[in-house]
Amino acid sequence: MDQKYSISRAAKILGLSSEMLRYYERQGIIAPERASNGYRYFSFKDINMLMGARRYQGMGFSVEEVGVLINFASFNDIQQNLNEMEKKITKEIRWKQLILEAVKKQQNGYEKLKCLHNKYIIKTNPAVYRIHTQYNELFSISQTTLSR
Repeated sequence: MDQKYSISRAAKILGLSSEMLRYYERQGIIAPERASNGYRYFSFKDINMLMGARRYQGMGFSVEEVGVLINFASFNDIQQNLNEMEKKITKEIRWKQLILEAVKKQQNGYEKLKCLHNKYIIKTNPAVYRIHTQYNELFSISQTTLSR
């Protein structure tokens, strides 16, 4: 006979709360046996399915997607979903890398400002005005042209 676990024992094995196990049951991910007194009893298969569900959730799948993957999806469907998740995560990583680069650039700018704090540099530059147009053309006008 297969070993059966009470909800509290299964929750302890999985490191989840009893309420979380009930939630997974409501979502259709598992269907534990019910005794005549209404108590839930979880089989090794239920616990294994919950471990798989947690693994998929850790990869970024929603609870609804996990329910479909575990209960209805073919191996090809699962592979396709994993490939799509890989693409999504790769995109998110690239986005986060761009944000990280911007943060580092900002930090470097502030570090340079910190070094220049209370230090002044006076330079003489030729008077030149630059105007950027909507077509990205650059017009330079010197101060002597404007004086005429």
